[in-house]
Amino acid sequence: MGPLILDYRGHAEQIGEVATELTAAGAATVSIDEMVNSEMPCLPCSRLWAG
Repeated sequence: MGPLILDYRGHAEQIGEVATELTAAGAATVSIDEMVNSEMPCLPCSRLWAG
């Protein structure tokens, strides 16, 4: 069984904060790239970061 890979799109600040939280908690390994497209779902709960 391989890794679970989830692709989401979102604002760089949002993605960075989520990646920091997940890796600090030891909950996940997170990779961030620039290969984003409009067919990807938005980061879950992304509206929580909207100011």
